Amino acid sequence: ASRVLNKMLERPAVGRYAASHDDPNFAFNFRCLSHPEVQARLFRLFARVVSSGGRATIRELWILCARLLFGASSKPESPGSCRSWYSERLFEPDPRFPLTEALCRVADPARVSHPQIDRRLEEPHGTRAVDWLVDVEPPYLPQSPAAGVAISSQDRKRYRDRFTARKRRFYFEHAGGGEKRVFALDDSSHGNFHAMLRTNTNDAEHLRFLIEAINRCYFPHDFDGMHDRLCLWIGHRLDEQPTRTFVASEYVPLGRLRFRRPAPPAALVESLEYVPDHLLLVAGHRGGTVARDLSLRIDPALFDTLWSIEGGLPRHLINPGELNRLDTFIDRLRSASPEPLPEYLIFNAEHVTSSAVRLSADCKRYDEIKRLPREGRT
Repeated sequence: ASRVLNKMLERPAVGRYAASHDDPNFAFNFRCLSHPEVQARLFRLFARVVSSGGRATIRELWILCARLLFGASSKPESPGSCRSWYSERLFEPDPRFPLTEALCRVADPARVSHPQIDRRLEEPHGTRAVDWLVDVEPPYLPQSPAAGVAISSQDRKRYRDRFTARKRRFYFEHAGGGEKRVFALDDSSHGNFHAMLRTNTNDAEHLRFLIEAINRCYFPHDFDGMHDRLCLWIGHRLDEQPTRTFVASEYVPLGRLRFRRPAPPAALVESLEYVPDHLLLVAGHRGGTVARDLSLRIDPALFDTLWSIEGGLPRHLINPGELNRLDTFIDRLRSASPEPLPEYLIFNAEHVTSSAVRLSADCKRYDEIKRLPREGRT
């Protein structure tokens, strides 16, 4: 993306046209896109698309970068209008190009709510002119719908459009913008997955989240150890009917599970700007050895599924393809020398009931049967 954009900006004819100011909108966008910090923040948005599994051809990148400068319409735009800003053209929907859809879905700063930043952008003097890195401060917003004054639906839409445009400009051009601040409160599925890909600081927390989410796919109610025991679930069903019951009597402990992040070979690290788009959840044997087949690929689609499960999505609404991946991984873990659970865990999907059953040492009698609560989560 950097090569494509700068190849265009370095064209002598493009530079002369910007310097002539025959088109103020073009001159403004050229000036902003030539700024190194604006470029760096733009490429971080592209990195968010990559981590979501998105890809683009060189041709599509060329068209998008050209649109940031020249626009997508042959109709002239009034000087300084919000729609003419490069930051608005970047997110202008275009069904011909998947990249624009991906940018709007996972990399739009205006979609992330940040109370402190949003309040500053709404107030007349919420930001200082000297903090804008490239150009003058964007124009203030018209009167807010929250000001207690009745306004028309058209004015309300105009206000929202102006706020969206101002928020995007803030991300690119303000000293307090950038990914770490504007996206700091992004609690979406992709926001969390993107953060997980980029740093291993919270890997212990992420592992516990994934273990709980996978367990909840088979056993939606709380049980002791659901955060640090990945249970090996077995499904029972008759004929071609959906699985009615899941049972677990073994597990792989948290201490034998870890993340692996893909990376290029050491000889190519300096040659490639590699951005991973998946993680591997890897299980080890009791002796510490790791088998290549005891891994689960955590990509954006599967992480979104696990995120939805943790949020309460019932199993029968989950994509069957993602369920098959989880089932296959659980089956493979049976070769990883699992440890016995202190009690059998049983979930009846037909009656939506959960039980914990403790057997005698010789497995000939029931010592204890507990019904687990259906409501509430720890």
